[in-house]
Amino acid sequence: MKKILFSLAMVAGLMAVNAQTVIWSDNFDDEDISDWTIYDEDGDGNTWGDMFQVTDGTTGEPVSPVSLISRSWQGGALTPDNWVVSPAIDLTGSTGTIALNWKVQAAAASWDLENYSIYVATESDLVSLEASDVSFSETYDDPDGNGTQYERTLDVSSFAGQTIYIAVRHHDCEDQDWLSIDDLEVVVEGGGGEDYCMPLPLDCSDGDIIMNVTFAGIDHDSDCGVDGYSDYTTEVAAAQVIAGETYDVEMEIGAGWYEKVSMWIDFDNSLTFDESERFELVEGDTGGIMTSSITIPADATEGIYRMRFFLGAVGSDNPYPADPCNGDDQGYGEIEDYMVEVGTLGMGDLDASVVAIYPNPVVDSFQVNLSSKFNANQVSVTVTDLSGKTVKTFGNQTSYNVSELPKGVYIVKITDGKNVETKKLIKK
Repeated sequence: MKKILFSLAMVAGLMAVNAQTVIWSDNFDDEDISDWTIYDEDGDGNTWGDMFQVTDGTTGEPVSPVSLISRSWQGGALTPDNWVVSPAIDLTGSTGTIALNWKVQAAAASWDLENYSIYVATESDLVSLEASDVSFSETYDDPDGNGTQYERTLDVSSFAGQTIYIAVRHHDCEDQDWLSIDDLEVVVEGGGGEDYCMPLPLDCSDGDIIMNVTFAGIDHDSDCGVDGYSDYTTEVAAAQVIAGETYDVEMEIGAGWYEKVSMWIDFDNSLTFDESERFELVEGDTGGIMTSSITIPADATEGIYRMRFFLGAVGSDNPYPADPCNGDDQGYGEIEDYMVEVGTLGMGDLDASVVAIYPNPVVDSFQVNLSSKFNANQVSVTVTDLSGKTVKTFGNQTSYNVSELPKGVYIVKITDGKNVETKKLIKK
């Protein structure tokens, strides 16, 4: 059985290593390329972003997806030399195989010979981009004239550990029709430590289960997860703690065998849970609600961190779970992941619960819970990156879509003109 589980460990490790992680993407569904830079090098006034979808001139029905569109015919023949350059894409934490993927389409007709190029470089100027060794060029041609959308990929692994820019150029063609570029994404396969370890399977069907976690604003009921693991980092708002302060951790656990619960907080955001980041919480064989307490290190820096709970049916004479990935091959128990936000004590923190944003981290959209002091009709929401650049602005809405933003940490400012609150937001 040990050999079988070791084999499973290898498989789980390969799954974690080879899992594809999207570092950056833009599907252009919001028809907003204000964070891109456009160059109309042929000077005819027609370029990327003039339109985002082509429709049939007779029926008005769409004939292209919502996407980047450039034309080589617009009421007459055009000879485009149109460039559009992406915002900076951070690959400094990425290794392994890195790919740029996109989709290309042209008119469903014989006049579909649209020529284009994709360039990738560490500088955003056109000279550096055109001189890059990492590029792709083709003349679109659907032999059947059906306007098929094709998927393309370009290996950009040589840029691992750097910041890159992507340029799309429509050029060296004339009097065709239109070119569509869609669903650009940079993905990592393997390496790079782009995600936390996926634990080896655990059996939580026999009572060795986490039923509730209550900690610093989190109060979450849960059931037995698939293979004894559940990831609540995007659907449960982060716990709110202050460096140097002590907090109760309340666990409701099932009445399985003798169980012990360890907890980790990745305070250095290293994508690993270190022994120095582990807390031993509660133990027992009767189930029910058990309470412990932890002290957040006084030197913990402000930020949002991943948190892991590991309930293991280890027995009363054995130590608390010490391997957050279950590499010790614990058979029965459950693991759950959450997020925690560390702040520093100040006047602003005395009212930290006035506004909450969730889920945090976010994949697509987040919501804002306002306190009664805010005038909801006057609320505006601004999202800035850590350099202070505004990347999104909204009026008061039920949800706020940030799906096209690159992964990273952002600042969300909520104001009604009189009251102001700021929150950190992690985009996954």
